[in-house]
Amino acid sequence: MNIAMKAAPLSEQLQDRYSMFRDLEQKPIIELYLDGIDIYDKSSKEEAIRTCCALPCCYIAHVPNIDIEGRLFDFANDDWKIWIDWTAEFVKSVNSDILVIHYFCGHEKRWDKEEARSICHERIEKIAKLYPDLNFLIENYGLVFWPDRSGNLYYPVSPLDLFLPWDMIDFQRDMANRGVDNVRLVLDTAHAAISCNMFNALRRDRSLRSDKRFRYLDHNDMSHANYLNIMDYVENINYDAVHISDAFILARKPFSRLWLKEAITTEGLALGDGHLPNRDIARRLLFNNENVMFVTEMSEKDNSQSMNQREAVNFLLALE
Repeated sequence: MNIAMKAAPLSEQLQDRYSMFRDLEQKPIIELYLDGIDIYDKSSKEEAIRTCCALPCCYIAHVPNIDIEGRLFDFANDDWKIWIDWTAEFVKSVNSDILVIHYFCGHEKRWDKEEARSICHERIEKIAKLYPDLNFLIENYGLVFWPDRSGNLYYPVSPLDLFLPWDMIDFQRDMANRGVDNVRLVLDTAHAAISCNMFNALRRDRSLRSDKRFRYLDHNDMSHANYLNIMDYVENINYDAVHISDAFILARKPFSRLWLKEAITTEGLALGDGHLPNRDIARRLLFNNENVMFVTEMSEKDNSQSMNQREAVNFLLALE
């Protein structure tokens, strides 16, 4: 079984993950969490590379979602390629060839889905052909939310946030039609849970359509299912990797708006702290692709000593 842990490119975190892999007698594979880095500061990049190269680990790099100035990566932004080039150079410098990118385009632009999808797919095709020696893993976002300066959640909604199961299948088909073979999918189970919760909440309360967070759940989406289950994301879709954690699921009954915020921002839970059928999810993913990479998530409480990742690894190894 292929297993990776997440860490920022900081010595303490990398050493912690490396030591855990050694204790578990597993190959040390680390997905680098690069949010908050200054992509325009050469010295920050060089320091991060040196720190990574100091340990004999295999790395995966995630294109930063947000930089030190609070700017979001978005395929619709004028500087989108700067972020990709920066991460491509970074990942090559740590002797890797895998980049993870969120499927995100057109936040706050009020574009329709087709316009955002066209631009996003065109630009993914462009980078895939520009960097044929790299492998790009496209990740579902669910719903984007960040705390603002006052601590309240800010929702930079884009038309592509939810990346529903049928959207993923269409994406795979479109990449194949474009002749792109180095772009594949990574599933984030908590993000998928958010998408399910939003779909099912709107099914039960149509007045939510006036809420901007539900703006892009259109009639076509709602015609695909009466109820969206997390297993709909894993039954018929092949992934190269999965970010596995737990999440809350909006119960079929009773429905309450008081619980809605928690249901659409559920993330960062250790396995067993939420409602996801993680054993069923993992076994189905392995059935679909025996080489799928499981990436355990960092704890929101303590990123440096992330024991919940070790527990997740033990959970996965017990499935073998």
